[in-house]
Amino acid sequence: MSACGGDDGGPTGHVQVMPPAKEGIPPRTSTYIYQAAFAFDESRSFSGIGYELVHTKTGEVRPDGTPVIVQKAIFADRPNGLFQYDASQRSAHFQYNGVVTTAVDDGSNVQHESTSLLWYDPFAKIPYSISYAGHVPGSGSPYIAYARLSVQAEKDVEVIQTFGGGSKTRSDDLPPRGHDARNYSISAQVLETEDAIFVSGSARGIADFDFGRDEFAIDSASVSFDDDTSTPALELTVSGTIVRNDASLSATVTDKVSGRSSVVRGSCYGPYCEAILLEGLLTAEDGRQIILTIYM
Repeated sequence: MSACGGDDGGPTGHVQVMPPAKEGIPPRTSTYIYQAAFAFDESRSFSGIGYELVHTKTGEVRPDGTPVIVQKAIFADRPNGLFQYDASQRSAHFQYNGVVTTAVDDGSNVQHESTSLLWYDPFAKIPYSISYAGHVPGSGSPYIAYARLSVQAEKDVEVIQTFGGGSKTRSDDLPPRGHDARNYSISAQVLETEDAIFVSGSARGIADFDFGRDEFAIDSASVSFDDDTSTPALELTVSGTIVRNDASLSATVTDKVSGRSSVVRGSCYGPYCEAILLEGLLTAEDGRQIILTIYM
């Protein structure tokens, strides 16, 4: 009698072999304490990879009376934004592509919320506002913040420059090996064109991080746009790499429906890469731009 066969000499049975369990990440050993990215009573400084969003009114009006606005986004491929907050003066220093805008609290031009500050001057020669918020919208991580400058460049043209940043993970505080399953969220914002309205979509799921190979992946993320049936759903896959010397991230995002792909870039934040933020641009089949944000 064989080990797998029956007593009657019948067919040999099959033993299901389970794949070995993936090794988890080891416990964190670093004792470094990270600061929250937003503080009202403490100065802060962070850099990030940003994008510029240009809103242009065409002069046309839709049947509902709203103006037709064309949007265009331009993404950077390397860190190009720097934000500095001086708590002693309640001042903001916003730098984007080497151009600096500074705002100081004069007692009447600052709005303060629990996790955000807004400086504004609608009467300046070039009206502007600078915002500094304690987390990227949709992410609850205290280690990520964003800075934004909005400028009325011309009568019918508004330029918005945005970048996320915060308390980046130190290179010696990344998990040295092992797999980790992380909850992710993806937001997709479809930019307006003359024939479209503003639409957005989102997806959530589990991403796999392999810190031994410095890779991460999302097998499938379904993003639907419920408010606009003319925008096809996205079936996204994400394949990314971790750069250990600066804890930066980059990934290729592919839409399995259209076959189109793009690159998103970002970083790890907080202890042991507790949080991540990546952003980039995908072009839809009809030519519209889609701003993608991936955060955990």
